[in-house]
Amino acid sequence: MIYGFFIREFRFIFNSSANRILMSMAELKKTIKLKLDLEPGESEKVNEIMCRYAEAVNFLLKRCSALLLQNRRLGKDSFEGVCSNCGQKSKIVSSGSLGQLCNECWKGKLSYPALRKEFIPTKKRRVLASKNVYLAARGISASSVDVAFSHTKQILASWFGADRKRQRQLKNLKKRLQLWKEVLENKKIEMEGKHVDARVVIPPGPKQRMPRFKHVLHPAEYKGRTLTGIKAAIEKIEKRIRRLEKEPTPPKFRGETMWLKNTSVKFLDEKTVKLALNGHKFITKFFTVDVKREKSRAFLLDRVRRILEMQEKGIRAYPQLSVENGSYYLNFPIRISTQVPEPDGSFGVIGVDRGINNIIAAAAINHPHGKPHHLWFEGGKDLRSLQIRKKWLRHKMQKIAAEQRDLGKRFRLGRKLRSMRGEGAYSKNLFHNIAKRVVSRAKELYPDGRVVIAMEDLKELRPVRGKKYERALNYMLSSFAYRRLQQLIKYKAEEAGIPVVLLPPEWTSTTCSKCGHNDPANRPGSGGFFRCTRCGYTMNSDLNAAINIANRFYEKLNLKNGRQQR
Repeated sequence: MIYGFFIREFRFIFNSSANRILMSMAELKKTIKLKLDLEPGESEKVNEIMCRYAEAVNFLLKRCSALLLQNRRLGKDSFEGVCSNCGQKSKIVSSGSLGQLCNECWKGKLSYPALRKEFIPTKKRRVLASKNVYLAARGISASSVDVAFSHTKQILASWFGADRKRQRQLKNLKKRLQLWKEVLENKKIEMEGKHVDARVVIPPGPKQRMPRFKHVLHPAEYKGRTLTGIKAAIEKIEKRIRRLEKEPTPPKFRGETMWLKNTSVKFLDEKTVKLALNGHKFITKFFTVDVKREKSRAFLLDRVRRILEMQEKGIRAYPQLSVENGSYYLNFPIRISTQVPEPDGSFGVIGVDRGINNIIAAAAINHPHGKPHHLWFEGGKDLRSLQIRKKWLRHKMQKIAAEQRDLGKRFRLGRKLRSMRGEGAYSKNLFHNIAKRVVSRAKELYPDGRVVIAMEDLKELRPVRGKKYERALNYMLSSFAYRRLQQLIKYKAEEAGIPVVLLPPEWTSTTCSKCGHNDPANRPGSGGFFRCTRCGYTMNSDLNAAINIANRFYEKLNLKNGRQQR
């Protein structure tokens, strides 16, 4: 399932206990994946159609990306000059193979509507044979070309977005490199009309054996580096700059998916669909009734009924046809409307802490600073073992690749690493099951639906510095897909009508859930043990954080009296 976005409308609803609850209508956009039961002859025809579609997309990608790369927009580097196209003096936004172009001329030649006219002919508009997409992908229909161009636009937007990110990183790295070189060479720089030393000596600390230095432009709290550390940092930055300065390869389309128009797919009943592809029509069944598990069969039938309702109402949807391991799938977007209550102080809270030792630690409480009545873990021992094994194999193969290169032999490391992608599929399935169990437990503990799931809003996990276990811990932090798990819990909970609240994560792991004392010394070492330095309270550190997250929800509401104990 693919999680989309929400559209909310607020209204009041009254429950049986005569308590008024503010509700919101949440519309979830998801994609249902249906396996098609095509005959052998139909499969060959569909495969041929998808090949023609892939040829059209790759032709458009090659031509459009070449033009756009040769005539990049200058951005902040734009200048005043004479436009090569219109001959007027104005602001030049691009200078490339088409000459110097002003903004209006650039839009007229390189915007997506202009590129469409350049490569897609019509009855009233002709194009050069070398630029004709119908000659590049012979036998493709006009409707398929129209969808292929939309697909090309999305691929190019994603690729150029990644390229802009690469250029920003390159610019920032060059600035950092210049600062460290000025510190290493102790250059004089100009600041506020004065010439000052770029190097600043850090006062020695109690455990500092070697002198440390930093740049005068570095923040005051920065602890600096030793001369050896500065040289190592320069070498590392130069290596990253060399890697980023390589021009990225233009985007390519592998032909695994095919976009379809809204009118290309029509569901005839709960197990038959009609496809119109490139002028050919197919009436085929898909696997819903034949699914073995009764729960899965009911789930699929419910989704298909929703698709039929959408067709009756005339709601537009843009499905996709995909191929995986020789089987064809129809990915159809659907809309699900649910009612999600707005939580208040009468709601119970399930605090969820995400971590490395335990993927999930959860605690359920009914009022502020109350005793949790349910505690549970969702372990990740198998996932952690898989990550460690993958890291060991990668290190081993990198060593073999270096030895082979020294002998003048080629060793395709990328192909070997791609063969170890089982971790991604395993973690995705594991996170789906964990999210489903968290939502199921919330529905069991609070049958009336008056519950909210509280989680930390983890936007980024910063690397740990200055610790013995720095590299190992940073590898585990970077390997943990905390954002994916958050999104899965959020959309599964809202689909079940349970609100989710994201709270600030500061000090949840070092604060005592019993007395409220906050001290980094409460977490001795890197294990899962918590001991309060004030009251002596001890418990598992992940559970302590989960209780703090639950209590923080009530603190956010600024309530004195919450829900009574059940």
